[in-house]
Amino acid sequence: MTENRWKVAARSLAKQSVLSAARQRRRVMRAESPGTLDGSGIKLVCIGAQRAGTTLLFDVMMAGAGGGESIKELHALDVARPIDRRGLPSADYLRGHAALAAQQHGIDFTPAYAASPVSLASLAQDADVHLLMLLRDPLDRARSALQYHVQRYGSLDARIVDEAVHKSDYPRTISMLDKLGLYDRTRFVQFERLITNPQAEAAEIARWAGIPFAPATSDIRAPRQNASHGSAEYFLDGPFVKVLDAFRRETLTLLPALDPTLWPEATA
Repeated sequence: MTENRWKVAARSLAKQSVLSAARQRRRVMRAESPGTLDGSGIKLVCIGAQRAGTTLLFDVMMAGAGGGESIKELHALDVARPIDRRGLPSADYLRGHAALAAQQHGIDFTPAYAASPVSLASLAQDADVHLLMLLRDPLDRARSALQYHVQRYGSLDARIVDEAVHKSDYPRTISMLDKLGLYDRTRFVQFERLITNPQAEAAEIARWAGIPFAPATSDIRAPRQNASHGSAEYFLDGPFVKVLDAFRRETLTLLPALDPTLWPEATA
């Protein structure tokens, strides 16, 4: 009897929701291949890199925009499963787009986008969005990531080390940007330059992206772990250092406007 009642209820629910499900599927179809920021009011997307000053720059830009409630990382474009098994928007999709709708200042600083071909492909659909990529010396960035992980979780494993190295592979991201026609829409800023004068860099970026900005009255300094240039080795041995130095050299070749003196040659 209980099973029959369950079946009747299930059929009734399915009948009631079939039209709604079809509508929702149409709404999020673009999210499968993938989502877009079209119509969201987002003017500037910072795609990374992690541990390269994204939080510092976000805080400076929010202060210059007058504050208010804003979420740094919207993650609206890197949802693994935008549609659930019922054909409805997944919880992750809804959370990302709720954050997108609530954003007040037209910016999304989600560093995970840099390593996500899906996210970058989505950004190629939004012609009015300005892209920003903060770049830190690849070796220093990887060391900072490992330092942060140790401080937060107390240990490391091989997967974490591999991931730290992989996320310093700027040439891979630059290549994806080029293939997607996004290279000319992307502004590349070195972390080492950003931390010397965050207000001036933020003002330049805001003017470029068309975002209101007034210098903040209080000084916002780089977090201590980011201000450090990775003096400790943090479990990166010779082979890893050589790979990261190769990323450094190739990035400087691909982006000749960068200042090579800010990224000295690494030593194993």
